[in-house]
Amino acid sequence: MNFSALGSGNAMSSYVNSLLAKAKGADASGVEAGSQGDKLMKAASEAALANAAKGVKAAAGQRQLESKATALSVELQAALKQAGVKLGGPVDFSVAADGQLAIKGTDKDTDAAKAFLKNDKSVPSFASRLGALAKEADAHSQTLRQNAAISQAARYAANASGVMSLYGSLLQRQDTSPAVFTLSASGGSLTYPGVLQSKA
Repeated sequence: MNFSALGSGNAMSSYVNSLLAKAKGADASGVEAGSQGDKLMKAASEAALANAAKGVKAAAGQRQLESKATALSVELQAALKQAGVKLGGPVDFSVAADGQLAIKGTDKDTDAAKAFLKNDKSVPSFASRLGALAKEADAHSQTLRQNAAISQAARYAANASGVMSLYGSLLQRQDTSPAVFTLSASGGSLTYPGVLQSKA
């Protein structure tokens, strides 16, 4: 679904509410609860997140992340060039579950990136800056996801006791992928749930 095509916040909210209504009906019927109802709830979750990302505060947070990603991309590319490191393809940097910086790419590019970061003497180091940016994007994404879920739960739940139940259902169906900073010879990009793509 191309959520941007929905335009205004009112149109998005109407779309989310229609999905939630269908999901509730499917769950109540008991026939489609495990399939159609779940799919509709997940779609509603994604739409609510896209709507939350359009908020003033959320947009400001995204711009700040984009600015940091742009600066990091330019400086990292320059440092790699100076060190004689040439990437053959895109390399992804993210924070793993254990809190360590994870690097993904071809074996050759991954090894080159790891060697570069290990020998990096800059202060703060590029490894720490990559980790900090990913963590900041993860935190921003988590806030967006929580705000999206609670706003729709509060708006749509039939009563007060149903708010937390619906909130939990929406959270469970959200995309919780970690933020990823991707660097290639042509540039960089920062992606995370709640934003389509920020090109650095």
